Amino acid sequence: MRSKSLLLVLTLMAVLSPTPSLGVQTAQFCPRAVRWQNAENYVGQRRNVRGPVKSAIFARQSSGRPTFLNVGRPFPNPQRFTVVIWGRHRDRFPSPPENLYRGEYICASGKIRLFEGVPETFASGPGAIDIRGEP
Repeated sequence: MRSKSLLLVLTLMAVLSPTPSLGVQTAQFCPRAVRWQNAENYVGQRRNVRGPVKSAIFARQSSGRPTFLNVGRPFPNPQRFTVVIWGRHRDRFPSPPENLYRGEYICASGKIRLFEGVPETFASGPGAIDIRGEP
């Protein structure tokens, strides 16, 4: 009986304990988040936006050397949400952001704005983007 109780406690600890990630990942991933499809409805507000990174591009030749994480749909589809990481912030990430987040399900935190009709937010470090293995 004692070994069953210990097994139950260890199982619960493993399931409920935070998983290491770049941001803080807890049992409640991306609290009060909006889905990437609805981000446009929250322009001007600080929100958590969640969804899958469908393409990730480092535009090293562009002004400001941005990295674009395109959530929901890949660039150039205008029906997407974009997380922009400026070149001056790239060194804050443990590896190139385009490699780190490509194909991941993320939660990005920040103020939502529109750029050429596409909702986006800026991330200045890994604390603004959490990774979850699957939705």
